[in-house]
Amino acid sequence: MNSRNLLLLLLVSLATLQVILAVDSPACRNGMLYPGESIYTYYYCVNGALKDGKCPEGSYFDANFLMCRHGAPPVGSDDAEITNGECQRWGLVADLTDCNRFYHCQNKGATMERLSCDQGLIFDESKFTCVVGQC
Repeated sequence: MNSRNLLLLLLVSLATLQVILAVDSPACRNGMLYPGESIYTYYYCVNGALKDGKCPEGSYFDANFLMCRHGAPPVGSDDAEITNGECQRWGLVADLTDCNRFYHCQNKGATMERLSCDQGLIFDESKFTCVVGQC
């Protein structure tokens, strides 16, 4: 195969890959987290673009709560579970990108609602409420 044909094949392959990625990539909402390629990674959305993130050593990404959790992943964890901002259960979840913000899930299947604490407060994940503090 000559270099011209090889170059043409490469360009067609790249164009095809870009189309596949554009179709398969979830539309992201600013501040949202999405499961990554492994149970230890995640993506975070900044200005409509997904960025790579990795949980700290000794923790894993919990796809149900869209956050890193300390300890070993539960037995039978599914790396491929993607929630795309849909609540997997009701409750409050800290926003890992902003300590002043958190997500509220009214019920399973609802869209996650991103909320903020009042000025001078941060979200305390252990108490599930806003407390006095700073990031």
